Amino acid sequence: MPRKRDTEGETLNRRVHAGFGRRLAAARNRLQLHQAELGERMGLSRTSISNIERGARAVYLDQVYQACSILRVDVAELLPSVSEVFPASTVHTATDERAPDDALTRQVARIERKLEKANSRSTTPKRGSR
Repeated sequence: MPRKRDTEGETLNRRVHAGFGRRLAAARNRLQLHQAELGERMGLSRTSISNIERGARAVYLDQVYQACSILRVDVAELLPSVSEVFPASTVHTATDERAPDDALTRQVARIERKLEKANSRSTTPKRGSR
């Protein structure tokens, strides 16, 4: 039985379909072709074309090539770019400046000392026990 897509997969799916839909609508509008005309040539209804352009309906790979042929565009013009599908995420840090190496070394040494203390306490026999 196929696994259900996780939230991240569903988000990716929506981005791909929305990006494709926007590009399909733009290419269709450049040729001044109505949704009904494109749909008829592709064997789809006007509603299906509208849903594809809104990203609400998935398209099959053969339909992508069929649309490219009708609209006289390359496949790359209709498929969203990787950066459109995977937008860069901003990573926030406490500071934008790199910490000097000696500061990192001191911090690591401090942590090691704390670990050594904690380990020595746990291995030292308690008073009154043999």
